[in-house]
Amino acid sequence: MKKIIFALISILFSNILNAQNAWTLSNTGFEQGFNVTDFTTAQSGNIFAIGTKIVTTPTYSSTPTIYKSTDNGNNWSAVNTTGLVNHNYLYNGICSISNILLMSAANNSQDYAVYKSTDNGNSWTLSNTGYEQGFNVTDFATSQNGNIFAIGTKIVTTPTYTSTPAIYKSTDNGNNWSVVNTTGLVNHNYLYNGICSISNILLMSTANSSQDYAVYKSTDNGNSWTLSNAGFEQGFNVTAFTTTQSGNIFVIGTKIVTTPTYTSTPAIYKSTDNGNNWSVVNTTGLVNHNYLYNGICSINVSIR
Repeated sequence: MKKIIFALISILFSNILNAQNAWTLSNTGFEQGFNVTDFTTAQSGNIFAIGTKIVTTPTYSSTPTIYKSTDNGNNWSAVNTTGLVNHNYLYNGICSISNILLMSAANNSQDYAVYKSTDNGNSWTLSNTGYEQGFNVTDFATSQNGNIFAIGTKIVTTPTYTSTPAIYKSTDNGNNWSVVNTTGLVNHNYLYNGICSISNILLMSTANSSQDYAVYKSTDNGNSWTLSNAGFEQGFNVTAFTTTQSGNIFVIGTKIVTTPTYTSTPAIYKSTDNGNNWSVVNTTGLVNHNYLYNGICSINVSIR
């Protein structure tokens, strides 16, 4: 039985990767203007995509939505949801452990929450126990031992605006969360962008207030971190990770140059050694959507 690795990447809308180099559109079922921001793959093989439908005329509006694919991203259908009425302005991140879904959401009053679904995203209940007020989860990762990690920012708006990045961990499928006390991130402690797990190794993308970007690795459940940047170009800001069954890790993001003029160039990198070294992936098929890469995921398909 031959194994073929597919991945999905959103570049203002979603595409499909075969052999990691050539890309073809995989949009069937998405509404016009739907911008995918994150993916997850459930144990059942279903793929879930969250994002926002953006309408610009006659007036601007944005509506968060969840889509599901049962055929490796070839076709998509909207998921009719209940339970999210109090946080229906923005869906930030989504993950799956077994066939449980966890999703971070927000309302337009900057109130943030994490929800859980046990029925393929149809109904959702709050799963916030342990989070500080104002903590905005931007990404999740699930490790081989069943731990779930959530990264994000604690936002305080009064009396003055402050944002503090943090990592939380759950050992019971998202029912309860506790903050992870970390060392090694002092030089990049302004923003945590994305996180992934391969085996029980964590990789996280970070930034400081001077727009210096870095990827860090942890081998002790997020307590201590070391740089894992070898191969990235200077100024490359990783926004999302995915791992394949073969053990390869893919990251998407943007190379940012600020002088003499500001430019941003999206790119994909790959690591074959648990994030120790990275190499750029030369791609074809993305010429029409080469401004921004939003989210990426991998699903393993068996073909006889």
